Amino acid sequence: MNAPSGFQRVIEHFERNGWKFQVDQDRPVLRTAFRGKNGAVRCVVAIDESDDLIQAFAFLPIVPEHRSAAAVELCVRASYGTKIGNFEFDHNDGELRFQAAAPYAKGELNDDLIQRVLGTALVMADAFLPAFMKVIYANVSPAEAAADTHAQMPQSGEAMSAPELQTPPRLNLN
Repeated sequence: MNAPSGFQRVIEHFERNGWKFQVDQDRPVLRTAFRGKNGAVRCVVAIDESDDLIQAFAFLPIVPEHRSAAAVELCVRASYGTKIGNFEFDHNDGELRFQAAAPYAKGELNDDLIQRVLGTALVMADAFLPAFMKVIYANVSPAEAAADTHAQMPQSGEAMSAPELQTPPRLNLN
């Protein structure tokens, strides 16, 4: 596959930073994993050259069907007020993820934008991972879990620490 110029820039960004990743052979998608303060998440970065869009998806644990309504409520509560991205839930298979995206001018995808989109997805997934785990496995209400997490998040202008990159051993990123 010929790598689109935007996708090649993402690959170069990952290589410059020494990050491990896998490239999808059929489409401009890069797969990796990150370990944050609260746990590890799978991550996918996709480039759509047809509309000059970069997207980053950070995947959280699969939600059991009997907890899907609570997870959906937490997705809405967690996403409210988020400027770049949102939590998404697939009712068909229980997939839960945070998606961040940004358009870029043709030929102008740069390290700063890549880091901003990727960092947003990873930081948000890591910040809300404990809330989702509490809602899914400890029967904590979505309202309580969201309020606790929002209270711990930095206020406007404060910096959040980005999760460190770590590809967990034997992780298959299909």
